[in-house]
Amino acid sequence: MYLLALNLPIIGQVCIYPVVYGTILFLLPTCLFLRDLLKWIGKKDALVFDAYAGSGATAESILVQNACDNGARSFILCQTPELVDPKSAEAKAGFKTIDKITTKRIKNIIKRYPGVGFQIFK
Repeated sequence: MYLLALNLPIIGQVCIYPVVYGTILFLLPTCLFLRDLLKWIGKKDALVFDAYAGSGATAESILVQNACDNGARSFILCQTPELVDPKSAEAKAGFKTIDKITTKRIKNIIKRYPGVGFQIFK
């Protein structure tokens, strides 16, 4: 098993990859970069740790890459229950904290991949 620790700011690469959940549109500027990084590492059974999960781009990148190359990568995401801006689109969609956005996104992504699941620890 391999561990890759990620602490990445937004990288200059842009991936116009919209994922719509209700009224929220996510544009994932790092999804291609993360998938390229996973391919470069070359370990299809890597364990990826993301200490600042945000909206969950790392989880989506791993799930998509696993589907593309029959990988068995897994992930650990950490996200504090940081409050969203009350005036934001996320707040208007009913999200009070960032971790709820992360959870909702991962639940929606996992629906595309039968036999895949995740657990939440608080």
